[in-house]
Amino acid sequence: MRPSHRFLLAVLIASLSCKTDDDQTSRPQAGTAELESACQRHDAEACYRLADRYAQGEGVPQDAAKTRLFLSRACGNEHPTACHNLGVAWERGEGAPVDLVKARALYRISCNIDSAHGCTNWAVCLTNGIGGPVDHWKARQVFSWSCDGGDYRACYNLGVLLRDGHGGKKDVKMAAELFGKACKLGFKDACRKLPEPLQGSPPAR
Repeated sequence: MRPSHRFLLAVLIASLSCKTDDDQTSRPQAGTAELESACQRHDAEACYRLADRYAQGEGVPQDAAKTRLFLSRACGNEHPTACHNLGVAWERGEGAPVDLVKARALYRISCNIDSAHGCTNWAVCLTNGIGGPVDHWKARQVFSWSCDGGDYRACYNLGVLLRDGHGGKKDVKMAAELFGKACKLGFKDACRKLPEPLQGSPPAR
């Protein structure tokens, strides 16, 4: 049974395509062929753009299997967002059955090649035992990397671990600072609940 998430899970499918709307509408098929040729030459960004097109149905039919295929190729060429989004696909069961072990591994890979969202999701897996064992100490470390990269979810979740003493010593002062940082980064719930974490309020789901 899949464990419930006590912490925020950053399952965002990000589109990093640099193509303009005009390029999409005027040459969708030619552009797709060019991208396929570049992807075959191990161009990670081209593979990622193809995945994005098949995910969105832009100039091609929507196709979850092809989205996964091109994400896999892009990830194999160390595209951090592709690795992260492939992990999301495995977690959600998009184009194939759910596989939380693979999702966790891909979040770790994307984190190691500088995806802040990947770090956050890996840390959530470590925190909740998703796709592998619980490791709160490691989760603290990984949330910290992601928080430094500007992901408010990581800042908030690291605050929860420090507040509750999971994975190390309690530090309510630092927890409050992290909740404040999450608020400044745009997490409105952290702003509204800023006084509550010190009183033991539950973490956001």
